[in-house]
Amino acid sequence: MHPPGGELPPPAATTPARPNNGGAIKAPSTTDTTTPKAQKPPTSAAPQGEDNVKSIYDEALSSMNSGDYKAARKNFISITKEHSSSKYNESARFLLAETYYKEGKYEDAILSYQEFVKLAPKSSQIPAAKLKQGLSFLEIKDKDTASSIFKQVANDYPNSKEAEIANIKLKGLTGGAKPAPKKIEDD
Repeated sequence: MHPPGGELPPPAATTPARPNNGGAIKAPSTTDTTTPKAQKPPTSAAPQGEDNVKSIYDEALSSMNSGDYKAARKNFISITKEHSSSKYNESARFLLAETYYKEGKYEDAILSYQEFVKLAPKSSQIPAAKLKQGLSFLEIKDKDTASSIFKQVANDYPNSKEAEIANIKLKGLTGGAKPAPKKIEDD
């Protein structure tokens, strides 16, 4: 079982969330974080080149929302390769992985999420990317790797929605054994 379609917030400030809207990409939710949400970045005076990237990004989002993952991937890849310094790059890279996941191409999703983690290590989307990577391993029946990733998410991001989901998945994999404990943070 994997969460329904997802969305991302603007590339500059990302907060993962899972929609309950059948996969359409809309404004971000602050309550659920399994699948990042996408929204259009601010339209303030962007350089002309950035306007072109925005157009490609919007087209990719539209394709993704309509279920045309191949067309969406083509545009997300264009952004990541031809416009690597764009503010849309990080979001496009994550959504590229999402297209594979949504299409059930879990091996490709695993590799794409890993590339995202490697190239955007400080992104607020890292917990979501790692969780989705674990879910992808679960889909291909690699329970040991999925369990390892879920433990990492639960330990590294203990107060996140992704950790909560990872702990639920761990409990299911271990037959009800106690999930990883939450870290207590000093104030």
